[in-house]
Amino acid sequence: MPSVFPLHGSTEFRTFGADTSTVTRTCNSYRLLTEGTTAQNGCSQPTDTGYCARIGE
Repeated sequence: MPSVFPLHGSTEFRTFGADTSTVTRTCNSYRLLTEGTTAQNGCSQPTDTGYCARIGE
């Protein structure tokens, strides 16, 4: 689902010997993590994060 809020994010590179993994995170305008992806050796694992909120509470 496309976001109606501006997105922010970061990319982190981790090296373990000869292997490097990449962690990419995307946050919404409230700086809450919304999704992320970890990639290593040609494989990637996406994650989505959802938050429950009630308007007005």
